Amino acid sequence: GEEEPPVLLNSPWYNIDDDLGIVSLTESAKSCYIPNKKSVRGRVEQLFHLNYLENPERFPVETVLIFYPGWRKDETRIASEKCSLLKPSPFVFHLKLEDGKKFSFDFENLSIKEEQ
Repeated sequence: GEEEPPVLLNSPWYNIDDDLGIVSLTESAKSCYIPNKKSVRGRVEQLFHLNYLENPERFPVETVLIFYPGWRKDETRIASEKCSLLKPSPFVFHLKLEDGKKFSFDFENLSIKEEQ
């Protein structure tokens, strides 16, 4: 059959097969679903790129993704509303998860700390 064009997506959350929740906390990160199915070693392969580069010259693209194995789409949607990201400087960001836990990432000093 005729190939379908790729589908560009920009969503705060995704869910695959109602079994893998993905929360995206950066608006600049685009995703791309390639709907054309192809058989690979006895299975069907469909590509879903979570950090799709529309313009490869803009590499790297900042992306913060949180994966929730075993989560249904309703759980993922609720988690996406509770998670947040603050970026006070280019190399430091603060992440708050759906359960209220907070983490600080400092890429200049290569450190990660759980905040109280």
